[in-house]
Amino acid sequence: AKYAELIAGHGIDCDFTRETAVTYVTAKSSIGTIQKEVDAAQRIGLPAQLLPSLDLPFPVAAAISLPDQGQFHPRKYLHKIVEVLAARGVDLYEETWVRDVSDGTPARVETSGGTVRADAVVLANHSPSPYSILFFTRMTPKRSYVLALEAAPPIPKGMYYFPGTPHFSLRTQPHAGEELLLVGGQNHKTGQHESAAGRYRLLEAEARKHFQIRSVRFSWSTQDNVVMDKVPYIGKVPVTKNVYLAIGFGGWGMTHSMVAALLLTDLLKGTVNDWKLLYDPARIKLKGATDALHQNLDFVKHVVTDHLPGRDGIDPATLAPGEGTTGTAGRRKMAAARDPEGSLHSVSATCTHMGCGLVFNDAELSWDCPCHGSRF
Repeated sequence: AKYAELIAGHGIDCDFTRETAVTYVTAKSSIGTIQKEVDAAQRIGLPAQLLPSLDLPFPVAAAISLPDQGQFHPRKYLHKIVEVLAARGVDLYEETWVRDVSDGTPARVETSGGTVRADAVVLANHSPSPYSILFFTRMTPKRSYVLALEAAPPIPKGMYYFPGTPHFSLRTQPHAGEELLLVGGQNHKTGQHESAAGRYRLLEAEARKHFQIRSVRFSWSTQDNVVMDKVPYIGKVPVTKNVYLAIGFGGWGMTHSMVAALLLTDLLKGTVNDWKLLYDPARIKLKGATDALHQNLDFVKHVVTDHLPGRDGIDPATLAPGEGTTGTAGRRKMAAARDPEGSLHSVSATCTHMGCGLVFNDAELSWDCPCHGSRF
């Protein structure tokens, strides 16, 4: 509703429509889970319905539908918001490296372009350095993939999401006079994959099983952090007076960024907001404790195994353009990759965060950390 208000009030052309959001399952054993979701939604007054089938080119066991949800193009929306802010005298700085943030009155932000002093600082990024040590053990970084496809009709209207493994989502997007089909999924923990490029191929293969795909028009990936109890951290950083954050959106950034905007505005103004305790970054909950244990054991495993003496030497001559690998060069581990033009690049194979070994991302030609999601 807040998005709809801003889009209408500022005349933002961002393909905003009202669509039905549908979450479906394919196994009969999951029907009870969908029924509980419907019951919970109806108890708080949402017009959710249980559907035994859907008009999709594959069978489903059950689904929950929620009508009148918002769908829009986030980048088009943000471009207009930038114009609105600039017109109101808000200064926006890009390509500025934030080196340090310190609490105080005022708070200070040390950047590559100078020092900024402010009554309050909001860290709206994946890992809020220098306070990340408070949070990275309670979050898991994940990557997900999207293809924009030209497909033969009929293309389903609405927003569809399968929460199983692997995740799969469907929606449409107008582009240059045609309706593109957006398919998403193939989630995995950052740095823990055999081939990122292979994830795109798997996603395309899944789409081709159900639709007549004419071409792949666009592809991109996303990264986000999932908090162990599934609720983002939005509010004041513990042990600080004037530093706030908004992190851990878990793949639902278009929703939780607006939640964060509304909640942080109230917190900065000193206005009471009923959401404060729910999203409080200082909260400690047992829910998700098992996931947190696995995340931290995973970190220990990588730190130990990644620093064992390596047996595999790197032979750069065997790398084709777009390929990368890690191994030993002399007595030290290193990472080597060849860019699309054929030039060889050699870097450290160790993440600068906590020392885990890096993994090559063959889709984006980056080095990804399997522990806490850093990317280089």
